[in-house]
Amino acid sequence: MRRRRAFFLDTTIQVDRLFERTWRKNYIRQRLAGRECMTCSMVLREFKRNVIDTCISLLLIISECETDTDVETEISRQFTKSTVSMMLKIYAEVKREALITGRFDKELIVATLKEYIKGRLLSRFNEVLTMGMRDAVKCDVALRSTTEAYGMYSIDVSCNRVSATCDLPKVFKENGRWLTRISDALRIGRDLEAKGKAELERICRVLERARENSGWAVLKGNHNCDRVADLTIVLEAPRGASVYSTDKHYELLARYVGIPRGVLAVIERYGRRGR
Repeated sequence: MRRRRAFFLDTTIQVDRLFERTWRKNYIRQRLAGRECMTCSMVLREFKRNVIDTCISLLLIISECETDTDVETEISRQFTKSTVSMMLKIYAEVKREALITGRFDKELIVATLKEYIKGRLLSRFNEVLTMGMRDAVKCDVALRSTTEAYGMYSIDVSCNRVSATCDLPKVFKENGRWLTRISDALRIGRDLEAKGKAELERICRVLERARENSGWAVLKGNHNCDRVADLTIVLEAPRGASVYSTDKHYELLARYVGIPRGVLAVIERYGRRGR
């Protein structure tokens, strides 16, 4: 019997697996059943920035509110749509897990959120990783832990080029021959849809700046690291694995960088029901 490819889980799958609607969680669980799974420190970095840090912000909001509607109002005032979306998903999961329906149980909500922050979510992040976590990048943010002082929680998710000690420049330098394929794809890729082309263009701008001016060290720090994060995940995936994600642009990255290295992409569309 032919062995199935291992899944290399990206951040979107880890988030959906923990915070999506029940049927979507079950859908992912079924796809992961009996399959070897792994991820990398770049995904853990994104999870800590997008989920753990958001849990801490949500805890502060709830501590100042006395009703469910007040919480939702404060969430709506967050700076970005992605933050609002993530907070609402976390808030819904807290109430789902704590069996809170039709009432605002502030004490129970706060207690559940604190458990999330103190390690429950990271434990769940790791529970499906039968093949562990690859760490060629040695991401600084991924190594940091949540701290508590005077009942307040925090996690340092900042990163700048001067202080960063990661090996991201080394990873890109070692994979330089694959990166030229992205630029080539832009030149000849008339078949690329607008969204996919825009994604590649953002990556290319950073890569060209690194090659022509500043060197690969320019990738350090949250600003540029964010722009090449998905490409980094594809580069971290080992030969014979499939990057499992809900983001369509992984198909493009796999086509031009992954497949030549033996890495495929599996895009989760949740079947007919999820369209």
